[in-house]
Amino acid sequence: MRAGLERMAASEVRGGVDAAARQVLDAMAAPATAAQGTAWRGLAPTLGLAAGALDADQAIAEGRHYLVAQLLAMSPKHWSDPVGAILFSAAHYGLEVALRRKRSKPEPLKTEALLHHLHSAVEEHVIPAMDKSGAHLPEACTLDLGTASMQEGRDLLAADLAVVAGVNVLGRPMYRIVLFQAKNVTATGAADIGRDEGRQLDRLLSTGMGCYLFYPAAAARGSFIPTVRTATAVYREVWDDAFPPAFGRVDAYGDERAPGWDFAAFVSVAMSSARDLTLGRLFFDAESAARALADDRKQPLAAALIAFDRTGSLRLRDFIDATAGVGYGDQRFLSCPSERRPVHRHDAPGFPG
Repeated sequence: MRAGLERMAASEVRGGVDAAARQVLDAMAAPATAAQGTAWRGLAPTLGLAAGALDADQAIAEGRHYLVAQLLAMSPKHWSDPVGAILFSAAHYGLEVALRRKRSKPEPLKTEALLHHLHSAVEEHVIPAMDKSGAHLPEACTLDLGTASMQEGRDLLAADLAVVAGVNVLGRPMYRIVLFQAKNVTATGAADIGRDEGRQLDRLLSTGMGCYLFYPAAAARGSFIPTVRTATAVYREVWDDAFPPAFGRVDAYGDERAPGWDFAAFVSVAMSSARDLTLGRLFFDAESAARALADDRKQPLAAALIAFDRTGSLRLRDFIDATAGVGYGDQRFLSCPSERRPVHRHDAPGFPG
Protein backbone atom coordinates (compact mmCIF):
# COMPACT_ATOMS: atom_id res chain seq x y z
CA MET A 1 0.00 0.00 0.00
CA ARG A 2 2.87 2.35 0.74
CA ALA A 3 4.31 1.64 -2.71
CA GLY A 4 0.87 2.19 -4.26
CA LEU A 5 0.58 5.60 -2.62
CA GLU A 6 4.03 6.60 -3.90
CA ARG A 7 3.23 5.38 -7.42
CA MET A 8 -0.02 7.28 -7.46
CA ALA A 9 1.76 10.47 -6.40
CA ALA A 10 4.30 10.02 -9.21
CA SER A 11 1.66 9.40 -11.90
CA GLU A 12 -0.98 11.46 -13.69
CA VAL A 13 -2.95 11.75 -10.44
CA ARG A 14 -2.88 15.33 -9.19
CA GLY A 15 -1.65 16.23 -5.75
CA GLY A 16 -5.14 17.30 -4.70
CA VAL A 17 -6.14 13.70 -4.15
CA ASP A 18 -3.64 13.52 -1.29
CA ALA A 19 -5.24 16.44 0.55
CA ALA A 20 -8.72 15.11 -0.14
CA ALA A 21 -7.76 11.71 1.29
CA ARG A 22 -6.50 13.37 4.45
CA GLN A 23 -9.82 15.19 4.83
CA VAL A 24 -11.65 11.85 4.55
CA LEU A 25 -9.39 10.27 7.16
CA ASP A 26 -10.08 13.20 9.49
CA ALA A 27 -13.82 12.66 8.95
CA MET A 28 -13.45 8.96 9.74
CA ALA A 29 -11.76 9.91 13.01
CA ALA A 30 -14.59 12.29 13.93
CA PRO A 31 -17.38 11.28 16.33
CA ALA A 32 -19.63 8.51 15.05
CA THR A 33 -22.50 10.95 14.67
CA ALA A 34 -20.74 12.76 11.82
CA ALA A 35 -22.57 11.71 8.65
CA GLN A 36 -19.51 11.90 6.40
CA GLY A 37 -17.38 9.91 8.82
CA THR A 38 -20.07 7.26 9.19
CA ALA A 39 -20.31 6.83 5.43
CA TRP A 40 -16.58 6.51 4.94
CA ARG A 41 -16.26 4.01 7.79
CA GLY A 42 -18.22 1.64 5.55
CA LEU A 43 -15.26 1.51 3.18
CA ALA A 44 -13.55 -1.35 5.04
CA PRO A 45 -16.38 -3.92 4.65
CA THR A 46 -16.70 -2.91 0.99
CA LEU A 47 -13.07 -3.96 0.53
CA GLY A 48 -13.69 -7.27 2.24
CA LEU A 49 -12.09 -6.15 5.51
CA ALA A 50 -13.54 -6.34 8.98
CA ALA A 51 -15.54 -3.34 10.17
CA GLY A 52 -13.15 -0.87 11.76
CA ALA A 53 -10.11 -2.32 9.96
CA LEU A 54 -9.23 1.16 8.67
CA ASP A 55 -9.46 2.80 12.08
CA ALA A 56 -6.28 4.55 13.17
CA ASP A 57 -5.51 1.97 15.85
CA GLN A 58 -5.93 -0.96 13.42
CA ALA A 59 -4.03 0.04 10.26
CA ILE A 60 -0.86 1.94 9.42
CA ALA A 61 -1.32 5.48 8.14
CA GLU A 62 0.04 4.76 4.66
CA GLY A 63 -2.38 1.89 4.15
CA ARG A 64 -5.45 3.85 5.25
CA HIS A 65 -4.33 6.84 3.19
CA TYR A 66 -3.79 4.77 0.04
CA LEU A 67 -7.13 2.96 0.16
CA VAL A 68 -8.99 6.24 0.46
CA ALA A 69 -6.84 7.95 -2.19
CA GLN A 70 -7.41 4.99 -4.50
CA LEU A 71 -11.18 5.38 -4.23
CA LEU A 72 -11.02 9.16 -4.71
CA ALA A 73 -8.84 8.68 -7.80
CA MET A 74 -11.81 7.12 -9.60
CA SER A 75 -12.96 10.71 -10.20
CA PRO A 76 -11.42 12.39 -13.30
CA LYS A 77 -11.02 15.69 -11.46
CA HIS A 78 -7.98 14.22 -9.72
CA TRP A 79 -6.16 13.35 -12.98
CA SER A 80 -4.21 15.52 -15.40
CA ASP A 81 -5.57 13.33 -18.22
CA PRO A 82 -9.19 12.14 -17.75
CA VAL A 83 -8.46 9.04 -19.85
CA GLY A 84 -6.34 7.71 -17.00
CA ALA A 85 -9.29 8.14 -14.65
CA ILE A 86 -11.63 6.27 -17.02
CA LEU A 87 -9.22 3.34 -17.30
CA PHE A 88 -8.55 3.33 -13.56
CA SER A 89 -12.22 3.37 -12.56
CA ALA A 90 -13.32 0.91 -15.28
CA ALA A 91 -10.66 -1.58 -14.17
CA HIS A 92 -11.73 -1.21 -10.53
CA TYR A 93 -15.40 -1.59 -11.43
CA GLY A 94 -14.80 -4.57 -13.70
CA LEU A 95 -12.78 -6.41 -11.08
CA GLU A 96 -15.09 -5.61 -8.19
CA VAL A 97 -18.19 -6.87 -10.02
CA ALA A 98 -16.35 -9.90 -11.44
CA LEU A 99 -15.01 -10.94 -8.04
CA ARG A 100 -18.33 -10.45 -6.31
CA ARG A 101 -20.20 -12.56 -8.84
CA LYS A 102 -17.52 -15.21 -9.36
CA ARG A 103 -15.92 -15.14 -5.93
CA SER A 104 -15.54 -18.91 -5.58
CA LYS A 105 -15.01 -19.73 -9.25
CA PRO A 106 -11.80 -20.75 -11.09
CA GLU A 107 -9.55 -18.06 -12.51
CA PRO A 108 -10.71 -18.30 -16.16
CA LEU A 109 -14.32 -17.56 -15.18
CA LYS A 110 -13.25 -14.54 -13.14
CA THR A 111 -11.20 -13.27 -16.07
CA GLU A 112 -14.12 -13.70 -18.49
CA ALA A 113 -16.27 -11.68 -16.10
CA LEU A 114 -13.56 -9.01 -15.82
CA LEU A 115 -13.48 -8.70 -19.62
CA HIS A 116 -17.24 -8.22 -19.79
CA HIS A 117 -17.68 -5.84 -16.86
CA LEU A 118 -14.70 -3.61 -17.69
CA HIS A 119 -16.06 -3.08 -21.19
CA SER A 120 -19.60 -2.53 -19.92
CA ALA A 121 -18.36 0.03 -17.38
CA VAL A 122 -17.32 2.28 -20.26
CA GLU A 123 -20.13 1.32 -22.64
CA GLU A 124 -23.04 1.45 -20.19
CA HIS A 125 -21.90 4.04 -17.65
CA VAL A 126 -19.11 6.34 -18.84
CA ILE A 127 -20.22 7.04 -22.41
CA PRO A 128 -23.95 7.50 -21.62
CA ALA A 129 -22.99 9.95 -18.85
CA MET A 130 -20.74 11.87 -21.25
CA ASP A 131 -23.43 11.90 -23.94
CA LYS A 132 -26.12 13.06 -21.50
CA SER A 133 -24.03 15.92 -20.13
CA GLY A 134 -22.50 16.87 -23.49
CA ALA A 135 -19.05 16.40 -21.99
CA HIS A 136 -16.25 15.33 -24.31
CA LEU A 137 -12.65 14.40 -23.70
CA PRO A 138 -10.31 17.35 -24.38
CA GLU A 139 -9.01 17.54 -27.94
CA ALA A 140 -5.60 16.18 -26.95
CA CYS A 141 -7.16 13.11 -25.29
CA THR A 142 -8.70 10.03 -26.88
CA LEU A 143 -9.73 6.60 -25.69
CA ASP A 144 -10.60 3.64 -27.90
CA LEU A 145 -11.38 0.35 -26.16
CA GLY A 146 -11.70 -3.14 -27.58
CA THR A 147 -12.10 -6.67 -26.24
CA ALA A 148 -11.94 -10.12 -27.79
CA SER A 149 -11.81 -13.74 -26.66
CA MET A 150 -10.71 -17.10 -28.05
CA GLN A 151 -13.02 -18.63 -30.60
CA GLU A 152 -12.42 -22.23 -29.59
CA GLY A 153 -10.02 -24.57 -27.78
CA ARG A 154 -7.56 -23.88 -24.98
CA ASP A 155 -4.55 -21.63 -25.17
CA LEU A 156 -1.11 -23.20 -25.32
CA LEU A 157 0.45 -20.92 -22.75
CA ALA A 158 -2.57 -21.00 -20.41
CA ALA A 159 -2.30 -17.25 -19.92
CA ASP A 160 -5.72 -15.97 -18.97
CA LEU A 161 -5.55 -12.40 -20.22
CA ALA A 162 -3.62 -10.17 -22.60
CA VAL A 163 -3.76 -6.39 -22.16
CA VAL A 164 -2.63 -4.25 -25.09
CA ALA A 165 -2.05 -0.53 -24.53
CA GLY A 166 -1.67 1.99 -27.33
CA VAL A 167 0.54 4.69 -25.85
CA ASN A 168 3.15 7.24 -26.88
CA VAL A 169 6.55 5.92 -25.80
CA LEU A 170 9.32 8.52 -26.08
CA GLY A 171 7.07 10.41 -28.46
CA ARG A 172 6.26 7.46 -30.74
CA PRO A 173 2.86 5.71 -30.81
CA MET A 174 3.34 2.04 -29.94
CA TYR A 175 1.43 -1.03 -28.80
CA ARG A 176 2.57 -2.37 -25.42
CA ILE A 177 1.54 -5.97 -24.68
CA VAL A 178 1.48 -7.74 -21.32
CA LEU A 179 0.26 -11.32 -20.73
CA PHE A 180 -1.37 -12.13 -17.40
CA GLN A 181 -1.56 -15.54 -15.80
CA ALA A 182 -4.33 -15.32 -13.18
CA LYS A 183 -4.05 -17.12 -9.85
CA ASN A 184 -6.42 -17.33 -6.92
CA VAL A 185 -4.89 -16.35 -3.59
CA THR A 186 -5.45 -17.73 -0.10
CA ALA A 187 -6.66 -15.59 2.80
CA THR A 188 -3.02 -15.17 3.87
CA GLY A 189 -2.00 -13.74 0.48
CA ALA A 190 -0.19 -16.86 -0.79
CA ALA A 191 -0.56 -18.25 -4.31
CA ASP A 192 0.38 -21.59 -5.83
CA ILE A 193 2.10 -21.17 -9.21
CA GLY A 194 3.45 -24.71 -9.40
CA ARG A 195 1.37 -25.85 -12.35
CA ASP A 196 3.21 -28.30 -14.60
CA GLU A 197 6.06 -28.48 -12.06
CA GLY A 198 6.88 -24.82 -12.59
CA ARG A 199 7.10 -24.97 -16.37
CA GLN A 200 4.15 -22.60 -16.72
CA LEU A 201 6.26 -19.93 -15.01
CA ASP A 202 9.16 -20.73 -17.35
CA ARG A 203 6.97 -20.28 -20.42
CA LEU A 204 5.44 -17.06 -19.11
CA LEU A 205 8.89 -15.67 -18.36
CA SER A 206 10.22 -16.61 -21.79
CA THR A 207 7.60 -14.47 -23.58
CA GLY A 208 9.24 -11.30 -22.30
CA MET A 209 5.80 -9.88 -21.50
CA GLY A 210 4.56 -12.07 -18.65
CA CYS A 211 2.90 -11.03 -15.38
CA TYR A 212 0.77 -12.68 -12.73
CA LEU A 213 -2.65 -11.32 -11.80
CA PHE A 214 -3.52 -12.43 -8.28
CA TYR A 215 -7.21 -12.61 -7.38
CA PRO A 216 -7.79 -12.15 -3.63
CA ALA A 217 -9.55 -14.75 -1.53
CA ALA A 218 -13.34 -14.61 -1.40
CA ALA A 219 -14.78 -12.48 1.40
CA ALA A 220 -18.27 -12.10 2.80
CA ARG A 221 -18.59 -8.58 1.37
CA GLY A 222 -16.41 -7.63 -1.57
CA SER A 223 -12.76 -8.47 -2.00
CA PHE A 224 -9.40 -6.96 -1.27
CA ILE A 225 -7.16 -5.52 -3.99
CA PRO A 226 -6.18 -7.77 -6.92
CA THR A 227 -2.45 -7.39 -7.46
CA VAL A 228 0.03 -7.69 -10.32
CA ARG A 229 3.60 -8.93 -10.16
CA THR A 230 5.92 -9.42 -13.11
CA ALA A 231 6.99 -12.94 -14.02
CA THR A 232 10.58 -11.78 -13.47
CA ALA A 233 9.88 -10.77 -9.87
CA VAL A 234 8.02 -14.01 -9.17
CA TYR A 235 10.75 -16.11 -10.76
CA ARG A 236 13.35 -14.38 -8.58
CA GLU A 237 11.30 -15.01 -5.44
CA VAL A 238 10.76 -18.67 -6.28
CA TRP A 239 14.34 -19.51 -7.24
CA ASP A 240 16.45 -17.03 -5.25
CA ASP A 241 14.90 -17.32 -1.82
CA ALA A 242 14.48 -21.05 -1.39
CA PHE A 243 15.60 -24.44 -2.55
CA PRO A 244 13.76 -26.45 -3.57
CA PRO A 245 11.78 -23.65 -5.27
CA ALA A 246 8.76 -22.50 -3.29
CA PHE A 247 6.10 -22.63 -6.00
CA GLY A 248 3.28 -23.12 -3.53
CA ARG A 249 3.64 -19.99 -1.41
CA VAL A 250 4.34 -17.02 -3.65
CA ASP A 251 3.48 -13.71 -1.98
CA ALA A 252 0.73 -12.01 -4.02
CA TYR A 253 1.69 -8.61 -2.63
CA GLY A 254 5.43 -8.77 -3.29
CA ASP A 255 8.10 -7.53 -0.95
CA GLU A 256 10.18 -4.43 -0.24
CA ARG A 257 12.37 -5.11 -3.28
CA ALA A 258 9.49 -5.56 -5.70
CA PRO A 259 6.09 -4.61 -4.24
CA GLY A 260 3.09 -5.63 -6.33
CA TRP A 261 0.83 -3.22 -8.17
CA ASP A 262 -2.91 -3.08 -7.81
CA PHE A 263 -4.35 -4.08 -11.19
CA ALA A 264 -6.21 -0.85 -11.92
CA ALA A 265 -3.12 1.28 -11.35
CA PHE A 266 -0.97 -1.14 -13.34
CA VAL A 267 -3.23 -0.77 -16.40
CA SER A 268 -3.82 2.97 -16.16
CA VAL A 269 -0.38 4.07 -14.96
CA ALA A 270 2.34 1.46 -15.56
CA MET A 271 1.12 0.29 -18.96
CA SER A 272 0.54 3.90 -20.02
CA SER A 273 4.11 4.93 -19.22
CA ALA A 274 5.69 7.18 -21.85
CA ARG A 275 9.24 6.27 -20.85
CA ASP A 276 9.38 2.65 -19.67
CA LEU A 277 11.03 0.47 -22.31
CA THR A 278 11.20 -2.64 -20.11
CA LEU A 279 7.56 -3.41 -19.33
CA GLY A 280 5.98 -5.89 -21.74
CA ARG A 281 6.87 -5.89 -25.44
CA LEU A 282 6.51 -2.92 -27.78
CA PHE A 283 5.28 -2.95 -31.38
CA PHE A 284 4.85 -0.23 -33.98
CA ASP A 285 1.95 -1.61 -36.06
CA ALA A 286 -1.29 -3.52 -35.58
CA GLU A 287 -0.27 -6.61 -37.57
CA SER A 288 2.97 -7.18 -35.62
CA ALA A 289 1.19 -6.68 -32.32
CA ALA A 290 -1.54 -9.16 -33.28
CA ARG A 291 1.00 -11.78 -34.38
CA ALA A 292 2.76 -11.46 -31.01
CA LEU A 293 -0.41 -12.75 -29.34
CA ALA A 294 -0.13 -16.15 -31.03
CA ASP A 295 2.29 -19.05 -30.96
CA ASP A 296 4.03 -20.63 -33.95
CA ARG A 297 0.81 -22.49 -34.80
CA LYS A 298 -1.17 -19.23 -34.80
CA GLN A 299 -3.00 -20.21 -31.63
CA PRO A 300 -3.74 -17.46 -29.07
CA LEU A 301 -1.35 -17.18 -26.14
CA ALA A 302 -4.10 -15.79 -23.90
CA ALA A 303 -7.77 -16.68 -23.67
CA ALA A 304 -9.08 -13.11 -23.30
CA LEU A 305 -7.94 -9.75 -24.66
CA ILE A 306 -8.41 -6.16 -23.53
CA ALA A 307 -6.96 -3.40 -25.71
CA PHE A 308 -7.06 0.38 -25.48
CA ASP A 309 -5.50 3.25 -27.39
CA ARG A 310 -4.66 6.62 -25.86
CA THR A 311 -2.74 8.00 -28.85
CA GLY A 312 -5.56 8.57 -31.31
CA SER A 313 -3.25 7.52 -34.15
CA LEU A 314 -2.82 3.74 -33.88
CA ARG A 315 -6.23 2.72 -35.31
CA LEU A 316 -7.16 0.23 -32.64
CA ARG A 317 -10.04 -1.02 -34.78
CA ASP A 318 -7.43 -2.41 -37.22
CA PHE A 319 -5.66 -4.19 -34.37
CA ILE A 320 -8.88 -5.76 -33.08
CA ASP A 321 -9.71 -6.90 -36.60
CA ALA A 322 -6.20 -8.36 -37.01
CA THR A 323 -6.63 -10.54 -33.92
CA ALA A 324 -9.23 -12.58 -35.83
CA GLY A 325 -6.35 -13.99 -37.85
CA VAL A 326 -4.77 -15.50 -34.73
CA GLY A 327 -7.91 -17.09 -33.29
CA TYR A 328 -9.81 -14.35 -31.48
CA GLY A 329 -13.54 -13.74 -31.88
CA ASP A 330 -16.46 -12.06 -30.10
CA GLN A 331 -14.80 -8.73 -30.80
CA ARG A 332 -16.21 -5.53 -29.32
CA PHE A 333 -15.07 -1.98 -29.92
CA LEU A 334 -16.01 1.51 -28.78
CA SER A 335 -14.64 5.04 -28.60
CA CYS A 336 -15.24 7.72 -26.00
CA PRO A 337 -16.52 11.03 -27.41
CA SER A 338 -13.88 13.74 -27.61
CA GLU A 339 -13.50 17.26 -28.99
CA ARG A 340 -11.49 15.71 -31.81
CA ARG A 341 -14.14 13.06 -32.48
CA PRO A 342 -17.51 14.19 -31.02
CA VAL A 343 -19.57 11.18 -32.13
CA HIS A 344 -18.39 7.97 -30.51
CA ARG A 345 -18.11 4.81 -32.57
CA HIS A 346 -19.76 1.67 -31.24
CA ASP A 347 -19.84 -1.83 -32.68
CA ALA A 348 -22.25 -4.39 -31.31
CA PRO A 349 -20.76 -7.63 -29.93
CA GLY A 350 -19.59 -9.84 -32.74
CA PHE A 351 -20.09 -7.16 -35.40
CA PRO A 352 -17.50 -7.69 -38.15
CA GLY A 353 -14.97 -4.87 -38.46
